[in-house]
Amino acid sequence: MGTRFVIVESRIAIVETRIAIVETRVVIMETRVVIAGTRIIIVETRIVIVETRIGIVETRIVIVETRIIIVETRIVIMETRIVIMETRIVIVKTRIVIVETCIVIVESHHYLRHAHRNHRYLFVYLSI
Repeated sequence: MGTRFVIVESRIAIVETRIAIVETRVVIMETRVVIAGTRIIIVETRIVIVETRIGIVETRIVIVETRIIIVETRIVIMETRIVIMETRIVIVKTRIVIVETCIVIVESHHYLRHAHRNHRYLFVYLSI
């Protein structure tokens, strides 16, 4: 009586994740105050903030400009300009590949000399 079992299992799992985050933020604030008359006061303030974030790399540029001019008059002009630009790009790629292979080979060789005497014994082996 001989029995041979051959079991072949193969499992391949590939998981890929790609995340790219690009953020760009530009904030431009301009304030200009002009007071004219006998006295002229010009106050200009300019703040430019540029933020760029790519993944783990961060770059921040801050430029602050202040200009003050004092002269004399009496007219008031106020001007405020705020520009906010935001760009955000998020790319997420996920690839999951799972390949499973299972091969089971069962070979049974039975040699029954006295099968006619015991029919239950023969039935058990033939049902396999």
